[in-house]
Amino acid sequence: MTAVTDRSGPFPLLLRGALVVLIVMLPIEVGVILDEAPGVATGYGRLAVFHPFDLALMVVAVLGFPYLIGRRLGWGTGTMLVLLVGAMVGLVFNATPRGWMQVARLAALTVTAGYISQLSDRERTRLVVAPLMVTVGLQSLIGVAQVLNDGPIGLGTFGERELRYFYGFGDVVAAQGTTIHGYVLAGFAMVATLVGMTRAVRRGASPWWLVGIAVCAIPIGLTYSRMALIGMILVMGALGWGVARDRARYLVPTVVVIVAITVPALFALDGWTQRELSDERQGLDRLSTGRITLMREAATMIGDHPIVGVGPGNYVTTIEADFDVEVPKQVHSVPLLVAAEDGVVWGLASLVMLAAVGLAALRSGPVATALFLGFVPFWILDKFPYTHPNGLVLTAIWLAMLESLDRDDPAQEPSAQVTAASA
Repeated sequence: MTAVTDRSGPFPLLLRGALVVLIVMLPIEVGVILDEAPGVATGYGRLAVFHPFDLALMVVAVLGFPYLIGRRLGWGTGTMLVLLVGAMVGLVFNATPRGWMQVARLAALTVTAGYISQLSDRERTRLVVAPLMVTVGLQSLIGVAQVLNDGPIGLGTFGERELRYFYGFGDVVAAQGTTIHGYVLAGFAMVATLVGMTRAVRRGASPWWLVGIAVCAIPIGLTYSRMALIGMILVMGALGWGVARDRARYLVPTVVVIVAITVPALFALDGWTQRELSDERQGLDRLSTGRITLMREAATMIGDHPIVGVGPGNYVTTIEADFDVEVPKQVHSVPLLVAAEDGVVWGLASLVMLAAVGLAALRSGPVATALFLGFVPFWILDKFPYTHPNGLVLTAIWLAMLESLDRDDPAQEPSAQVTAASA
């Protein structure tokens, strides 16, 4: 595989700058509402919103496309392409402004993922990893300030929500930075921490880089996200594999991540405890925070519309029209959401592609496996990686980074060295 160079397409400086701007602006959730469907649902489920980072995304898509001509696409970009084709099919039969916006973003992000995945390791560090870590690091500090202040700190211009939109348990308010929800911040923290880990493990890391990883990891303990908790348990298993394979490379970054998550989580331990005690649901619904009920609704919708779904962006409006629910919500599972909106074939296809990405990560070694396992719980048991505009961008970055690790020389990964040595 030949890495992308500055001469592979037009306006390389503008393209690289737009990619950095796109990443830096992701947590700033302000925008212009282009369309609002009638109903009582809140959030992106019935809104078509144009965000400032969409301008940068358009530039990356237009200027990045020539870099992909004649190049082999991997599993990550392929997953974005499957999501795009499925949404396009659904849009043909059930077109809405929200659907058009979703298809446009998926098209732009398919190009973005393909471009990122074929950058050289040095360029990925400069244009993706470092900007993402700086961005999430700043959001982490904002989140800590919010926890200490028991609410917002006056950043409403940049998307910070009012106090009534913050949530918390016990005496601790959850961190959420300028994102619309703390779980979104948790997802960003997870990906930023683990892409930072890939650089630390494969290329070595200075003390300042390790500090950056630690700062990025802090929100995982302060957002009360169960998906982040599940992800970190899986990540620790993968990193434990790495420590067993190559202690010198893995031990210090792994300890840094553990400490950076554990200390804030202990500070917020009362909130974690109260989060469980305050849930009045029973059985699996309590364990899953209502996700089982949402999945039953999705299964019914898929059964009613199995071929082409209800159309991209139409899930919540369909719930309001066809289901007797007090608070309409999207199902917290990307594959189920895709199956409901685009048809069961595309939901299954997204699962197959996700499995292929996971197998490729396993083949690439422990740190790639950790990156996959850290974010996949959000994809399987949450909605923001697909329904939130910045969450969809984060999905594309995550898939592109996994694809790039699969494309890289395997000798960079300690597990590959050990395997070769023992052969």
